Formats: sequence, structure tokens, C-alpha cells
Amino acid sequence: MDPKLAAFMQQIMNLDAGLSGMGGAQAGVVGSRSTETDIVNELRRNAHAFATAYIQKDKQSNSLIDCSQQLEGSLQSMRIISAVSEDTLAQLSNELHALTDNT
Repeated sequence: MDPKLAAFMQQIMNLDAGLSGMGGAQAGVVGSRSTETDIVNELRRNAHAFATAYIQKDKQSNSLIDCSQQLEGSLQSMRIISAVSEDTLAQLSNELHALTDNT
């Protein structure tokens, strides 16, 4: 795997909404899922789809762009729930664009 992609994926996989998102609100029923968990899981699914498209970039160039846009949307969602700072969002977005532009 490309070292830049590996480092980017590691940063994404380390993101977690924790208790900071939505003012610390958590699901009211034990065993129920919170919105933050759904957003983090969607981010991770989109990151895996992006990594797969990146590795297969010679075969599916449109897929890489689509996956990149989906991943950027998930990163924006993480910002909305206050799971990442504006600086972290900018850094990850810049790294995502750099990976996409290098194809």
C-alpha cells in the first residue's frame, strides 16, 4: 500500500466521536446506537471504499472521484458533530485532495 494512503487511512481510523459530539448526548436506551456512531461508521466505510478505489485507480478513475467526494462529505459530517476540529478537517481534506490529485 502507498505510504501516504496508509498514513491517511490510519488517521481516519483513529477518529472517534467520543462524548464530544452533539454536546455529549448519547443514546437513551442501553444497546441503542447513537448518531455519532453511525457517522463514524459511515466515515470508515467511505474511507475503505476510497482506499479500494485508490489501489485500483487504473481500472476505475470515476470510482475514485466518487469515493473521494463521499469521504469528504463524511469528514464534513464529523465536523458538524464536533468530532474533529476545523484544523483537523482542513488537514485531512488537503491530504485527501493530494491523494486524489496524484492519480
